[in-house]
Amino acid sequence: MSALDILKELLNYYGGGSLWKEVKEVFESEGVPWREKDFSSPFQNLVAVILSQNTSDRNSTRAYIGLLKKFGKITPETLRKAREEEIREAIKPGGLYNLKAKRLKELAEVFDKINIEKLRQMGREEARKELMKIKGIGQKSADVFLNYVLGKPSFPIDTNIKRVIKRLGWVKEGANYEEMRRVLENKIPKKYWRRAHELLIRLGRDLCRPRNPKCGECPIREFCEFGKRYKRD
Repeated sequence: MSALDILKELLNYYGGGSLWKEVKEVFESEGVPWREKDFSSPFQNLVAVILSQNTSDRNSTRAYIGLLKKFGKITPETLRKAREEEIREAIKPGGLYNLKAKRLKELAEVFDKINIEKLRQMGREEARKELMKIKGIGQKSADVFLNYVLGKPSFPIDTNIKRVIKRLGWVKEGANYEEMRRVLENKIPKKYWRRAHELLIRLGRDLCRPRNPKCGECPIREFCEFGKRYKRD
């Protein structure tokens, strides 16, 4: 079965649900107005991707909301003026708050020197290299920014996607980020990259978990090398 056929199975399983559902739920539970468009703002998107590193969406969203509650708005000027310890306290729910607070301060200091319009005019790979020169912005973070802010199709790979495609047998166990990105972008037509990114993340979160995966409930188990072999003790 092709990658596109597998995506169709996932789409049938999940329907039209949005990846933002969990994020929106956290905003609502914290009593903070939810506006998806904020995450396509260049600075706020970079803040969000730094906060999302090595944690769950729920925790990174709580950290983002912590900044909103502490400072009222998230702008380069606001974070430049803030003390690093204030940022640390605000983002504690997201984990790794010492490192992330430092990265956010560094981002705020250099952001005004980043020419967003110039990045829009660059080719994807050139823009990606420029983004990765910013401290705290790695491969996945750059791909998220390319996709959701610059409108340059790319395929960000988080730990959920990595686990799913390894279990499907699409990449070898030792494959690095660039190898995985290349495989996904070759297997899946470009117009489906964003939706595929969202569906694979949801599958990894909900069913294809690191421990005790729910293979029996998985809509693509029969096409998955791991799923066919997996037996829960």
